[in-house]
Amino acid sequence: MAPAFAQVNLCRIEGPHTLCLETVKRSAKYPWEYRVVVTMDGIPQAPQRYNCRDRVKVNTDGYLEPLKSGGLAQRLCQKLSSFSNPGTSHARG
Repeated sequence: MAPAFAQVNLCRIEGPHTLCLETVKRSAKYPWEYRVVVTMDGIPQAPQRYNCRDRVKVNTDGYLEPLKSGGLAQRLCQKLSSFSNPGTSHARG
């Protein structure tokens, strides 16, 4: 099972910016949701919430935004899914 809270250093260059996940906190009530703190070029951004089950970012107003294919959040969800369910398929049908 993935840890409830983790200090991570997962970075990705997107355009002219370097985005890094600084902290990840798993929801106890919804284990497929993660609250993350991201930095852009070393500057902390507002906390974000990712729903890895449905592959969406949950905005502060509740609007659901699909995760970018190959983006930082998508990579995070893939990595955390492999920790919580080793050796299983994550395909949804």
